[in-house]
Amino acid sequence: MDAAVVPAYGQAPELREWAASEPAPGQTLIRNLAAAVNPVDLEMSAGTFYFGAPEPPYVAGGRRRQGTSQRRPPPLGGRVWYERGRLGGSFAHLTAVDGDIWWRSPASSTMRWR
Repeated sequence: MDAAVVPAYGQAPELREWAASEPAPGQTLIRNLAAAVNPVDLEMSAGTFYFGAPEPPYVAGGRRRQGTSQRRPPPLGGRVWYERGRLGGSFAHLTAVDGDIWWRSPASSTMRWR
């Protein structure tokens, strides 16, 4: 799958092929629909985030994201938000997410860019 990969600390993410996430027991697979870069992502890719960062190369993206579940739970195809924190991994088509870091999106959420 395509992913924004940080090749080394201090380098900008690059679009690369990356092995798709396989969910472990207790995880669900999320198809990412929206993600944005924020200061935490920039500090992680610089290697200066105070809580640390994954060892490069890694798939960038750690803050709140929107997507749809690809496996149960939550309901298959259900819209969710999730938080990866310093684990990164959300700047890819698919992300395996622990069961305690996702939330159902409100019905009023359109997931449209304005």
